[in-house]
Amino acid sequence: MIAYVNGKFVYKSPAQVVVDVNGIGYELHISLNTFTQIQGMDSGLLHTYFQVKEDAQTLYGFADVQ
Repeated sequence: MIAYVNGKFVYKSPAQVVVDVNGIGYELHISLNTFTQIQGMDSGLLHTYFQVKEDAQTLYGFADVQ
């Protein structure tokens, strides 16, 4: 399980962010609320939820723990 990722934000859009963590790029799906919180940041920590389905494995990122 991946609890969080902490690194440089290489790419940001309202729907996803790519975080470089020691040379590995993690693509995380994010909400508009999370995008608003990280919009002005070059790096940071995002808490994650890893969803495994029959047809997909998706990593979601959140600026806050709920």
